[in-house]
Amino acid sequence: MTTIVTKWGNSLAVRIPRALVQQVQIQEGSDVSLSISGDSIVITPRKRKK
Repeated sequence: MTTIVTKWGNSLAVRIPRALVQQVQIQEGSDVSLSISGDSIVITPRKRKK
């Protein structure tokens, strides 16, 4: 699956396709962690503390 990097204010943004969102069970407002692994950007959903 591919997508396009777009400009959003002074930052860059990537849309996450619905199929991936449903697979990792995130929604608007979800906390995510960003990291770099080699030459890849990794986005990981953060678990909410109960």
